[in-house]
Amino acid sequence: MSENHRNPESKQTENVKSGWKTHFLFNLLQSDVCLQIGVFLFSVVLFESMAPSRLSSANFGSDGGDFLTAVLTNGVPHPTGYPIYLLLSELCQKIPFGTPVWRQAQASILPAGICAVLFYSTLRFFPFSGNKLACSLTTLCLTVSTLFWSQAVIVEVYALHALFLSLALFWIAAILSQPDETIRKHLTGFCAIAFVGGLGIGNHTSILLMYPAILYASWVFYKKSHSTASAVTAFAGWFSGLIPYIIIPLRAADLPAVSWGDARSWSGFLWLVSGGDYHDYLFAILPHEYLQRIISFCGMLTDNFGYIGLISGMIGVLTFQQNRKFHRITVYVFFAYTIMAVGYKTTDSLVYSLPAMVCFAIWIFWGLLYLWHYTKWSLNIGIVMSIALAISLVWTVPTRYAQVDPRSGDLAHYAETTLSGAKPGEILYPKSDGETFALWYYQYALGMRREIVIVSRGLLTYEWYREQLERNYPQFDLNSGFNNF
Repeated sequence: MSENHRNPESKQTENVKSGWKTHFLFNLLQSDVCLQIGVFLFSVVLFESMAPSRLSSANFGSDGGDFLTAVLTNGVPHPTGYPIYLLLSELCQKIPFGTPVWRQAQASILPAGICAVLFYSTLRFFPFSGNKLACSLTTLCLTVSTLFWSQAVIVEVYALHALFLSLALFWIAAILSQPDETIRKHLTGFCAIAFVGGLGIGNHTSILLMYPAILYASWVFYKKSHSTASAVTAFAGWFSGLIPYIIIPLRAADLPAVSWGDARSWSGFLWLVSGGDYHDYLFAILPHEYLQRIISFCGMLTDNFGYIGLISGMIGVLTFQQNRKFHRITVYVFFAYTIMAVGYKTTDSLVYSLPAMVCFAIWIFWGLLYLWHYTKWSLNIGIVMSIALAISLVWTVPTRYAQVDPRSGDLAHYAETTLSGAKPGEILYPKSDGETFALWYYQYALGMRREIVIVSRGLLTYEWYREQLERNYPQFDLNSGFNNF
């Protein structure tokens, strides 16, 4: 049968099928799901391209050796113990390839990718013309910002911290922006998100700064859902992260090589989970240091988002009117974490401002939203600003790539050369926490030169550490340690 004499019904069926496929493919490409997958893949591929395989102090990652040692020896890391991070890390260490450092870095890379998706999804609660373009661009702006990027590629807890914070912002934005009917239809979903988000307490306790906002959103959730049980369940869910702390005394009971605070006792456990002596660092800087740190923080905003992003963010926070309640929450979160970061007396304190950077990125989106409605000389100002921001990102990404690359392996080199060059039975007194933790990792986790004694002068004042030294090095004389203190 010739082509011209084919059955008309068959030809019509083919057209319908072809049209359905084309329509389905078009919708898929236009859907948020496709864009969210793209955001995740871009973020993960970017971060994986510089995933470290050896210990490094880059990006304030000197604590990596302590975390790795605790994970690989079933130990307990420095305060506050970070049980959720430990559990996630143990899953990552089951990856059947890569070095322990590379596998551990996945506990930052993968959460950072999910965080980018949550950030994009949060922006979608504020629809307007050109929303997807502005959402994607702003998400890219956060992803390649110096601070976020730097924490996404090292062995640390802050990428996971950003994930839980973004989940909290997503939950709050959904409650404050969705109508009552939508809230009532998804009560189970809101409660489930609360229970997952609550695990953030088990990662980094500074997430508690979010809880005034969460409490307010829980009240709004109650008013919109008309369900006391659901509201109470959701708010209780935000404390689910307290449960994993039970693993801390269980791990300490095995007397691992590294067990901060000796959490076998209540006093040791409470000392650890309350932050140990680290809470003494809060607002411990001198008065004249505040101005210098505030200037440094302002410079960090420019370094993270560039001048175009800075201008857009300032416009956004000053003009946004769509959801004033959520606007006030982002302002609160920004200043709460900024004040903490500025006032915390450590060299890496600005890392604590990562939640503030997330909020500022939201403001950048709002700035683009505001400018999108203005036209000058037949040009849409929002589109012009977006193009300028995109060009700025393309221009700065290569420089930032080199800036945040954590593959120097400086701590690995230090530990390897120090241990291999030490005399049998020699006592080593590392000069910094990073050096101490690197030596712990190589000796306790990898088993290198177990006859060498490693002593941290800064920890000798703690009874739990002296007992730990006696267990790890029966041949070590504590008096000699104090003589060299």
